Amino acid sequence: MTEGRQDAALAWMAEVNGWSHTEAAQCGDQAMKQWHTRSRHTDWQCDISWAIRT
Repeated sequence: MTEGRQDAALAWMAEVNGWSHTEAAQCGDQAMKQWHTRSRHTDWQCDISWAIRT
């Protein structure tokens, strides 16, 4: 979306999932809401200790 390719992305989502444009747009809107909610957390830490052990 930030690169101005929202219409192409939504068209592709609709095509591969057998959705209408409206359904694809709703899915995209929900994903952006979730991204904004998760982005409010700034204290995330990446724990890769499992990768080191294996």
